[in-house]
Amino acid sequence: MKNNEMISLLFQERTKFIVIGLTGRTGSGCTTAAQCLETGLTNLPEPGHVTQNGQALLNNLDIRRYKILKSYSESNSVAFYSIKVSDLISAYLLKLDMTSASKFIALSMKDIEQEKVRSALENAGFSKIEFREKFREMLEHFLDHRLENV
Repeated sequence: MKNNEMISLLFQERTKFIVIGLTGRTGSGCTTAAQCLETGLTNLPEPGHVTQNGQALLNNLDIRRYKILKSYSESNSVAFYSIKVSDLISAYLLKLDMTSASKFIALSMKDIEQEKVRSALENAGFSKIEFREKFREMLEHFLDHRLENV
């Protein structure tokens, strides 16, 4: 495949998804916003109900723009998938063997020895084969970026 064909394919793929990163302090509304996006439901208020300190926030051209956005959102709403960083870290950790996982965690937490981490992982059932087998296919699917999302 030529360079320009690969670039074209990459740009075609980007139309199939949107990535939205939500970050904020505790209580800032990120989880609520993520839950709204996950439902796929759009329930935007009428323009006259959008207020700040009891006064209408929108007027004239802003009302027209808001109505266009509201109409588009209501007819094109799609549920998002929420992937937390902790989900990705857990998935990658579960793919590792005991030695690699304990080493990774020990390096991340500088004050803890690798043997203590290994012991904690063993006590938590990290090495149980049936657990890993039960979720192996799901982990592979989750971490293989070439597969379609189901």
